[in-house]
Amino acid sequence: MGGSVLTSPEIAQDIAGALSLILAAMFLAAVFHKVRVVARGSAAREPLLRRSAWRRQRATPLLLLAGIGELVTVVSLIALPAVGFALTAAFALLYSVQVWQLSESETCNCFGSLGNQDRASSLRRNAIITLMAAVALVASVVWPDSARSISGEALGGAVVAIAVLSAVAALNWVKERADLVADGHRTEVEDGQ
Repeated sequence: MGGSVLTSPEIAQDIAGALSLILAAMFLAAVFHKVRVVARGSAAREPLLRRSAWRRQRATPLLLLAGIGELVTVVSLIALPAVGFALTAAFALLYSVQVWQLSESETCNCFGSLGNQDRASSLRRNAIITLMAAVALVASVVWPDSARSISGEALGGAVVAIAVLSAVAALNWVKERADLVADGHRTEVEDGQ
């Protein structure tokens, strides 16, 4: 009989392949959020950038630089998974250091609507992202072809996870708009944005 389930190259391939797609989708959502913020001209109001005058003055270039790094991560997760997993872990750790500086109730707005969480929730999310990237990195080092060929099961699992994340983002967006309307504020749609 073959090796144990935990050391099976096929299982590692499915896990690394699914994680590659899930993490790429998450980082792509983060890039889209950053582009949206820059297009609105509101980069200096982002929680992680409004923390100091230096960051506020350079908010747009800093946000664009982070977005470019995240886009490189997305491409790496698909083309060079081991590099992508390492970049993912590095970004999650870097953002965790920044999120730690927020007050306990302040949101980081990371990943746009997906990131409307308090500091503790954001730190837990980043720990999970780091753990996922580390597991996939180990799998891609032990079995170098593990994330290159994505099985139907891995693709299906990734599609389900991406659909769930998208549904959460959509529900958060609807809730934000409903709260704005309930508070008597105009929505972006009414403002023509």
